[in-house]
Amino acid sequence: MPGPEPRRWDAAVPAGLLLLAGAALLIAERLRQTVRLPQWLSEVSPAWGAALLAGALLLAFIKEGQRQVVALSLTCPLLLIAVHLAGAGPLGRRYDLEPVAALLKAGEQAGRPIAFVGPYSGQFHFLGRLDRPFEETTRDSLAAWAAGHPLGLVVRVVGSPRHAGGALISRPYGQYVVAVWSAGGLREK
Repeated sequence: MPGPEPRRWDAAVPAGLLLLAGAALLIAERLRQTVRLPQWLSEVSPAWGAALLAGALLLAFIKEGQRQVVALSLTCPLLLIAVHLAGAGPLGRRYDLEPVAALLKAGEQAGRPIAFVGPYSGQFHFLGRLDRPFEETTRDSLAAWAAGHPLGLVVRVVGSPRHAGGALISRPYGQYVVAVWSAGGLREK
């Protein structure tokens, strides 16, 4: 026994979901100026928002039953894929620690001791194939550690690029910046 005829409003919720996500991506930069949103959101291309809006319009005008069922079943996967692809570039740039890990590996191979200011969560060991553990130190004891290890490297997560002055390397790390200094030339940061 066939079910009821599909209606145009049957696609309202999935189309609305696409509409909201698309509109949010289109106005992300304006939203970021008024609401506290991550900086990387401004790097997302508005074309992704336009694509989701086009998908919402397409869903709203599908009439035939089989095509509507297929479209409705693909809404969530397509939404997830679009959001993933939209954020992949900016997030990849924000969390690319390979250059830092490579520098730390070179330092380790040269026999330089490495200290991490604050609690270390293991961000670099797998990525850089590091063998020796880092010494964890605090900001207060950093000067003493640097004086005792003038050839060492100091890794620290700071609030912005302006706090990474004099670093051998610095990279965005989420909302922060990770930087590596040579202990011998380290000024109080």
